[in-house]
Amino acid sequence: MLSSDLVWKDMVLKESVSNAVARDWPLAVQWSETPSLDLTASEELWHARWAAMDGQPPQRFRAMKLAAMRAFWETSLNGGDREHLGRDWSRFAAWCLDAALAEAWRLPANRKFLKDAGDGVSIPGLFVLGLGKLGGEDLNFSSDVDLIAFFDTGSLPVPESEGRAFVCARVLRDMGKLLGTGSGAPVWRIDWRLRPDPSVTDIAMSAEAGLSYFHFQSEPWRRLAMMKARVVAGDMAAGARFMQELTPFLWRKSLDFRMIDEIAGLKSRIRNESPDIADHAGESDRLDVADAFHLKLDRGGIREIEFIANALQLVWGGRQPVLRVTHTVTALRELARAGHLKADVAQRLIDAYHLFRAIENAIQGLANEQVYRVPANWKAVARRIIAERAFVHAAFQNLFRDRDETAKPSPPSPQLQLHVDQETAAILAEWRNGFARYGVTGDARLALASLPDAILSVLPANRPAGEAISALDAFFRKLPPGGQYFALMASQPQFLADIVEPIVTGGWAARLLDQSPHVAD
Repeated sequence: MLSSDLVWKDMVLKESVSNAVARDWPLAVQWSETPSLDLTASEELWHARWAAMDGQPPQRFRAMKLAAMRAFWETSLNGGDREHLGRDWSRFAAWCLDAALAEAWRLPANRKFLKDAGDGVSIPGLFVLGLGKLGGEDLNFSSDVDLIAFFDTGSLPVPESEGRAFVCARVLRDMGKLLGTGSGAPVWRIDWRLRPDPSVTDIAMSAEAGLSYFHFQSEPWRRLAMMKARVVAGDMAAGARFMQELTPFLWRKSLDFRMIDEIAGLKSRIRNESPDIADHAGESDRLDVADAFHLKLDRGGIREIEFIANALQLVWGGRQPVLRVTHTVTALRELARAGHLKADVAQRLIDAYHLFRAIENAIQGLANEQVYRVPANWKAVARRIIAERAFVHAAFQNLFRDRDETAKPSPPSPQLQLHVDQETAAILAEWRNGFARYGVTGDARLALASLPDAILSVLPANRPAGEAISALDAFFRKLPPGGQYFALMASQPQFLADIVEPIVTGGWAARLLDQSPHVAD
């Protein structure tokens, strides 16, 4: 029997729903009295059951969630397909959001803003995107739902004079109230903080403003967040159009290896800024322990598996649409099929992911809280946890650390450091300033500190240094801004040598690169 099954059979059964009821756990008492919900049923059947219930919408949503929670546990304890369970759980969450959004539009205080009230079931224009595990169709038992919302000004039936952003934000807040946001036991805990500029924007903005933000203002980590996005509520057609227009931002035709460095830096920042990690610094840095292992953020945990998949998807997804999936396990399988991960490595990562998610759901189900640390008494799976942690972290290091090692340049040729004129010296100074003159910004500039010397080390010895550097400067000016080609040169010494030689020596290859710099890919 796999250790993921042992989690449920040997550990969870000891702390099962019946034992929780015996301890007067209020939530378990409630769901023990609630008929189970078929999580594989259609949304239409769910809605029919919800509509037939007595009580106000918030109470009916709570009853549906309790019935779904019971079904989640029963499926897990009986050895059901946990991969599809995550999809069904995410589908149920999306149904709740969509139904609550329709109810919020029906409220008289909101319908008065509509030019054409219609039947109130589906108001066009406003749509909600799910990110994170909701977007990835992999919600765990006690997940928050990460949301952002936009409205299409061309189809939203709200007069411009009423303030469309204001009205949409009002409706979305009412949706949250219907789902119990802010109460002691919400149906779903909603998190709006991943929206563009959350400190200065309301929870709804126009699709045009959102697209402008992502394409021209957003930080690189936004691509990592938005690659998980999918439409979960509201006007599905408007949401699909928005996601289609977002494609050039998410999936670059050029091979953007810079994202691997961005993801590595993001992971470090998340760990450094997490209070839970800081409080357990000793345990979090060790790979040889299972007790108190933070399943999500510790080394060798869920986040490292997700980042392996996400990094390779962002590098190759612009050219291979089959990789543009939000589900982590599906992404790992497709990456293996495409040859970007060894098949045995991908399968081992999938096995570890399933194990960690099973444990995560178990410990969250016992208290219905977002907890991630493995209890100290879970001895039955300790050895398997340690083995999987070590493998996952090694795979993560192989992807991210190798880039640091290959970026180390050879020592520059001494003769190239001499006799450069003032114009050439200015170009070199710009290179040592992180290649800022070519549109490289922020942390990407810091990652290129060793690239100037690496370039100098591969310049042909039979060419004057000033001429060679000027030719490269002219080529660099034609590259797209953002720094992805510089990151590729810094991380791939052979690519650097192959690209510098034709540019400096001239010939047909230099003319081709001059006309179409993107052929460097």
